[in-house]
Amino acid sequence: MCHGADAKGGVAPTLLAGDWRDADYRKAMRAIIAEGAPHNPSMPPFSQAKGGPLSDGQIDSLVTYLAFLYGEAKAETVAAKQAD
Repeated sequence: MCHGADAKGGVAPTLLAGDWRDADYRKAMRAIIAEGAPHNPSMPPFSQAKGGPLSDGQIDSLVTYLAFLYGEAKAETVAAKQAD
C-alpha cells in the first residue's frame, strides 16, 4: 500500500495533508484515484473504466473513508494540542 495502511504515508506521501472537508478537494482526489495522476506515472488509475480494479462505487467508498481518516487525524491533532 503505497500511502501506508493509515494513509499517513509510506513509499508515497500522506493522503491526509489536504482538506478532505472541501467538496472540490474530494472531487479532485476522486478523479486522481479513478484516472491516475496525469503528471505522475507512479499513481496509476484505479477505475475499472481505465483498467484498474475498482468500481465507481468502490472509489466513492474510498473517498468517504479517506475523508473519515482526515477527520480522525484532525481530532488527534486537536487532542494532542489540548494535552500540552
